[in-house]
Amino acid sequence: MLLKYNPRKVQPAAQGVRYLDGVPIRPGINYDLSEGQIETIKAHPSLSRYEEWGAIEWVKGGGEVEAKPEAKSEADKLARLGALDDLTVDEAEKIVDVEHDVDLLQAWANRDKRVTLRNAINQRISEVQEGRA
Repeated sequence: MLLKYNPRKVQPAAQGVRYLDGVPIRPGINYDLSEGQIETIKAHPSLSRYEEWGAIEWVKGGGEVEAKPEAKSEADKLARLGALDDLTVDEAEKIVDVEHDVDLLQAWANRDKRVTLRNAINQRISEVQEGRA
């Protein structure tokens, strides 16, 4: 299970990292949360409010995705590369919609066979490159 955080949907709108009981939640998909951190977040009294606003969503993760976004090891890169493999198009699009790493997006577009998802990925790449993301 991956946590997707959109600070623009917090009321009032926020920017940057949010902390819930000391657990940092970064904008976009949080790949690096441990099971303990996820349980801490789920137990936080404000979680329901964040979910109601749409600021926090739980996204089904593909395979064993435990890599940090900035991870440099080959195993971590492969884990992130396979993040969309076991997801439906709708679930995968939720992850694509918040990803800012153009190299990863391009790798996903080259790897995935689903035309609808490849189109969504290519659109996201354009948004990021043009500064509309």
